[in-house]
Amino acid sequence: MISSAQSNLVVVISSCSNENVALALSERIIEGRFAGCIKMLPVKSSIYMWKGKLVKDSEVLLIIKTLKNKVAHLERFILEHHEYETPEFIVVPVSRVNEDYMAWIEQCIA
Repeated sequence: MISSAQSNLVVVISSCSNENVALALSERIIEGRFAGCIKMLPVKSSIYMWKGKLVKDSEVLLIIKTLKNKVAHLERFILEHHEYETPEFIVVPVSRVNEDYMAWIEQCIA
């Protein structure tokens, strides 16, 4: 395992309105080498306030695995190409990661 001091991996969380939009955005992220892997998870209910109104929608959650040095580029890409006016962009540091998985992610993004 790689210790927290060595881990260069982060997980970015974002969401899209449906699977087609999520798939198209995810493919562009991977093709642009902004991330090594993206998991798309259906979300039955997302409840939030938007412009003073309570909204209840289903969404697709994106779990994006990338490197710390790609975060700014990924954020800029998502902000420019996302369907939402204010897209979710949350970065979660990874404290431990398997060495082989880390090498694979680095190879995908290089």
